[in-house]
Amino acid sequence: MANLEPCPVCLNQPTYPTKLPCSHIFCFLCAKGAILPTHKCPLCRRHISPSFFNNPELIQTESTLEVASLSSIDYHWFYEGYNGWWLYDEQTSNDIETAYQNEELFVEVLIAGFIYVIDFEKRYNIELLASEPVANNCKLIINITTIVNK
Repeated sequence: MANLEPCPVCLNQPTYPTKLPCSHIFCFLCAKGAILPTHKCPLCRRHISPSFFNNPELIQTESTLEVASLSSIDYHWFYEGYNGWWLYDEQTSNDIETAYQNEELFVEVLIAGFIYVIDFEKRYNIELLASEPVANNCKLIINITTIVNK
């Protein structure tokens, strides 16, 4: 199993570590968020085709094996995207759950290199841009205790 350096984008241990064709390693979502707008590696600027994300090279680590076992978590957070419902990664889900349990009105999370504000009262998220926020009417599902695998 690989022992990896922190992700150059978020500076955390890589979540779903992804090795680019140029051999640089990032979190999957950090790589996707940084590369899709420019089609370049954030470190070496080598061209990366957007089709790379259809079949990325994921690196197996102990943490990816732990993440693969969702049964150890008694809650899951989802959001509705363009193509259906998506499960937040474990760290983001933990951050959201902690804020929710502490009865905070909102929480800021870093997803794919972008900061989002999740508003618990209105149940939507806002992407924070350089000058002004853009509201995404994103539905949240709270405290799901059972996942049905298809």
